Amino acid sequence: MPWSERAQADQERAEILSDRRARRAELLARRMTLPQDEHRRLGAAVVGGLISAFPAIRSERVGIYWPHRREISPFSFASRVLAEGGEISLPLVLVRRRPMQFRTWKPGDPLSVGVYGIPFPRDGAAVRPAA
Repeated sequence: MPWSERAQADQERAEILSDRRARRAELLARRMTLPQDEHRRLGAAVVGGLISAFPAIRSERVGIYWPHRREISPFSFASRVLAEGGEISLPLVLVRRRPMQFRTWKPGDPLSVGVYGIPFPRDGAAVRPAA
């Protein structure tokens, strides 16, 4: 690729990344200021949608996240997966900007805190979620 095309591609990428950062900051600010009752209502709607839309995965190994900065909590969905014989796995990030791993988790398992301050299962081998 000629230098000018590469420079233009780099500039376009930088603009896209800048736009994504700005949009993410805007959405985070909206989430952080959402009234608690509205946050709960929306969270329940999302979890209800997960439960009804994906019945087949509830007996699989499902990867979820630990809610951070007022993200919707997936724990009621996780409880349903566990009750139906599935497994839950949580991500862990050991090094910034590296692929994350998942470890199996259930309520009461010991946790550690990762590089972003997010809890992850302290023990266990890496697993691969089906969903």
